[in-house]
Amino acid sequence: MDLSRRSRLLWKGLRQRLHPHTAPSQTLLIVGMQRSGTNMLMDAFDKSPNTQVFHDWDARAFEQYQLHDNDPIRQLTRHSRAHTVVFKTLFESTRTTDLLEQLQPARAIWLLRHYDDVVNSMVKSFGDMSAQLQKIVADPDSNTPHGRGISADTHAAVGAVHHAGMDAHNTAALLWYIRNSSYLNQGCDQRDDIDLILYEDIVSDPVNQIRGVFERAALPFSACMASHIHAHSVRRDQPSGLDTPVRNLCDDLWQHLQGDA
Repeated sequence: MDLSRRSRLLWKGLRQRLHPHTAPSQTLLIVGMQRSGTNMLMDAFDKSPNTQVFHDWDARAFEQYQLHDNDPIRQLTRHSRAHTVVFKTLFESTRTTDLLEQLQPARAIWLLRHYDDVVNSMVKSFGDMSAQLQKIVADPDSNTPHGRGISADTHAAVGAVHHAGMDAHNTAALLWYIRNSSYLNQGCDQRDDIDLILYEDIVSDPVNQIRGVFERAALPFSACMASHIHAHSVRRDQPSGLDTPVRNLCDDLWQHLQGDA
């Protein structure tokens, strides 16, 4: 943890002890696919004096990047002095609606980023995840974190384009498809407590976009909370060389979800 963040957290903790939020804390879930800007958004909330933020590496709330059972999470929220307690629940994205019902009062923000940029970033960060995808294709009930909660329709669509020897880029694209398909499969588009936000919109207009995010979460906003956001990583690399069926599958979903954002 860098010195500036450590100092900010110490100041936040002192402020919240002196001026605690007395009503039940709101739970805010940051969900979506890895490499979609979730850390960027977590950092914005981390700068707020009215939040307590739990990244997915925080052992108080997560084990191996997966959220603890509901009771420990309720305890963290119940004992918080902050207005809003923020959790980065990426592997839990496929059960966002269930978590919202169980952790009331609660909201969620689903980050969506174009699949080409996510694919390039995933391959750089995580390498080849073919083994995980092969487990999902072979058995939709394998409980692999990336495929947990996959619907029958999504499993069939992925199985129809997957093939032996698929490279890392195509693998990452299908994992992007699986995760973001669950936004529709859960009916997230029918709820007013889940905001679908485009990464590209945030980085192109950080102050106004983050202000809107904070307003929907009923949190005060300051421009400094968006000062770390820039658009340098949008289409920085060449589009990944995806198989045509994989690209078509991802593009259809991208076009659909863009209309909901």
